[in-house]
Amino acid sequence: METPLKVITAATDDLENPEDAIKEIKDAIGKGGGLLANSVAIVSCPPDYVMAGFTQYLGEHLDFPFLGCTTSNTATEGSSSPTQLSMMIFTSDSVRFRVGMTEPLSPPKGADWNDAEIRRHLDKNFLGLYQELTEGFSAPPSLAVPLLPDIPDYADQLVSRVLFGPHEDLRFFGTKAADVYRKERQGMPMVFCDQEISNDRAALMVCEEGLKPRFFLSDVLKENIIRRKAIITKSSRNTLYEINDRPVPEFLESMGLDCKNLDISLNTTPFVLLSRDYSTHHPRVFVASLRDGGILFNGAMPEGMSVAVAVLDADAIIETAQSLFSRVAALPDVKATFFYSCLARQTNLGWDELRELRLLEAAWEGNPAPWMLAYSGGEICPRTLPDGTLQNAFLCFTTTALVL
Repeated sequence: METPLKVITAATDDLENPEDAIKEIKDAIGKGGGLLANSVAIVSCPPDYVMAGFTQYLGEHLDFPFLGCTTSNTATEGSSSPTQLSMMIFTSDSVRFRVGMTEPLSPPKGADWNDAEIRRHLDKNFLGLYQELTEGFSAPPSLAVPLLPDIPDYADQLVSRVLFGPHEDLRFFGTKAADVYRKERQGMPMVFCDQEISNDRAALMVCEEGLKPRFFLSDVLKENIIRRKAIITKSSRNTLYEINDRPVPEFLESMGLDCKNLDISLNTTPFVLLSRDYSTHHPRVFVASLRDGGILFNGAMPEGMSVAVAVLDADAIIETAQSLFSRVAALPDVKATFFYSCLARQTNLGWDELRELRLLEAAWEGNPAPWMLAYSGGEICPRTLPDGTLQNAFLCFTTTALVL
């Protein structure tokens, strides 16, 4: 028998009037038919809502738990203001939802942990929270939604191995917090859960058995990699110094790229680690230029690995988005769809950065199922392997979809 699940979206951009904003959210819930016995919400909003105390105010006035994180833009099927807060509410009489936050994930101040020490620390935090949230469940959850802070010194791949490792059969769908102005506002990508807020703690939602989630994604890089032989010749963990014995800017200029503004060039030029036969690729996201000349990425950059750059142009972004949105919109028996799209996709659309959102609105025209999209600092979604099985993955430069 099908599990009864209802999904409602709500949004507000009335940050200046919290009481009116809460009324707007509650009115949307009422229009959606109200709540069932168990409810939870995933929230996305610009950092301004967190800094103004609105998410804490939200926790005081809603009758159900929620978790969320910051983003640059978010939208729902009913609203797409670039300054809005959006939420997707899951409500059910038979499925239970639980949310919680880890302890701080960064090393203690002054500590210089190696990867093994970081992994033990993360494992203790994630596993402890998971056990707490699933206590009393008769079976493993049918879905987990992790929202991660932005900790530049931690490789995303290390975090994901710890997060996914003990739960091979559990499907994860989530994101890393984002802020388009991160460099100017250090620490602004934030995670929140009810009235708790942190730029150093992760939030997790688990859904009891009974849901049947489906997952889809679009990868803009696969067909746009420039295959030129290049080897990482100097690096340290997540920091890249030299390619083919040349400093990174010099290497990029040798490929015809303009590096007068290095940060802009790196933000718009994805780096990709390649397997020996080029059959698989592992993208890396630029984090920061360091004073010692190094380039910090979101994942390990091992010496000796083949590396390439990819072209991330607007046409490729739009083509992959159109394909994904049309495919998902045409699916039968959809209660709701939640999308995360990489922030780099938005920034690389240039002056028309909301073009991807408009494509989604057009693809969904006439479809009554609610949807929500938020831009992501790193997408977490199962991907389909060649043998047809699903594997949890920490992704970059993709748009992902959770279909319920």
